[in-house]
Amino acid sequence: MGQLHRLFGKSNPENQSELVEAVASLIGVEGLGGLILRLAASGLGPQVESWIQPGPNQRVTPRQVRIAIGAEEIEQIAFDSKLSSRQVEQGLATILPRAIDRLTPDGVVPPSANIRRSLIRLDGLLKAS
Repeated sequence: MGQLHRLFGKSNPENQSELVEAVASLIGVEGLGGLILRLAASGLGPQVESWIQPGPNQRVTPRQVRIAIGAEEIEQIAFDSKLSSRQVEQGLATILPRAIDRLTPDGVVPPSANIRRSLIRLDGLLKAS
């Protein structure tokens, strides 16, 4: 669990696993490239670019996450995880930059054929101690 704290910040550890599952689900549906395009299309291009490239990650706000992911999907994640929509937005604002940063260590988005490998990699990062 210590690795989760280092990877995903100060949010409640019980919520982290739920939110990490939500990120994995978003990646599984759209692929990492699809999720990145979705976030960039919502106006988060500079932030997403900073997550992919080496160097510091730009922050996003919970409101930006809600706009990028969509209110309906945020509400569904909240319902599925038994969290408030605010907790989901805040958690994803912390987790998304770090997850995308970790899944693009060389500054390159893996091709969509590597979705499974990306998800396995994310899962491995979470289980590492």
